[in-house]
Amino acid sequence: MDAGMRFRVNAPQVVHQTLDGEVVLIQLASGIYYSLRGAAAEVFGRLERGDSLGDVVAGTVAHREGGPAGVEAAIRRFAEELAAEGLIVAVEDEGGALGPVPSDREPAALTLGPLGPLGPLTIERYDDLRDLVLLDPIHEVAESAGWPRRAGDATRP
Repeated sequence: MDAGMRFRVNAPQVVHQTLDGEVVLIQLASGIYYSLRGAAAEVFGRLERGDSLGDVVAGTVAHREGGPAGVEAAIRRFAEELAAEGLIVAVEDEGGALGPVPSDREPAALTLGPLGPLGPLTIERYDDLRDLVLLDPIHEVAESAGWPRRAGDATRP
């Protein structure tokens, strides 16, 4: 991944909310939800705001203990895992190519959490509510369909 790479949440397939420092993301098509806490929530917040991968690394190294190489490797691996789960996607440039997007914004320092080691960038993955999420009428509601209607269920009125 290029240091200039920027990402966005893979909406509308993914919805997310931050509550008390925890980011909860739901992949609507699969019914799987994810939890990001601590440093993972901080880094996700920076990526979601449009900071480049390099900006996130620089802001983290400047405000956390630990060597730059270790922090950079952890953040790159975390971004790769988020992308592999389909939670974030690379931002396209004006020509439609995936890649770095120029920014004239200064990278913001991470302000959440205590200073110290970065800590683990853990993506907690859950599928225990999968059937409920997939049954949610938000997925497919047409005036003639009624509620609730499971995605692809043509037998319900």
